[in-house]
Amino acid sequence: MMKGLSMGAQEARAALWLFRLNWLLILTASLFFGLALLLTHFRVYPIGYLAVLVMAAICGWFGYQNLKSERRQKPRCAFARWRKSFSCSR
Repeated sequence: MMKGLSMGAQEARAALWLFRLNWLLILTASLFFGLALLLTHFRVYPIGYLAVLVMAAICGWFGYQNLKSERRQKPRCAFARWRKSFSCSR
């Protein structure tokens, strides 16, 4: 049984195992992706990196604004205050 927010030894071992498994999966996927890039001679040019970074920065900015706002919105309602025709039921 859990007492408050404390974690038992068995739960801690399970959490650590899942943490390691997640990183192992990320490493494996990254290695396969890198190998596929090398074998296919696929190249990504700097403009591609820039486009992805700009999109990620915009999404991150909206997420940060939502986090800091007094009244949080659902993620799908991020643009509700700019589009009056868009309604979002709570």
